[in-house]
Amino acid sequence: MQQHNLAEPDLDQLVSWWHTDADLGREQECVNDTTKSRDFGFDHFRETRSAFFDLFERLRAERIIP
Repeated sequence: MQQHNLAEPDLDQLVSWWHTDADLGREQECVNDTTKSRDFGFDHFRETRSAFFDLFERLRAERIIP
């Protein structure tokens, strides 16, 4: 999008449509439980909202998204 002065205005250069189709086309949801991982010491994680907000802030700073 020219109006936003994005680093890459062609969305096809930034995404993998086949991967999105595969993820969204699943007939069964995937639900995971990390209890066993935490039991084995893998207890470092980030709160989901903070992780997304940080990611979007970085993508805006890099002019990937408006």
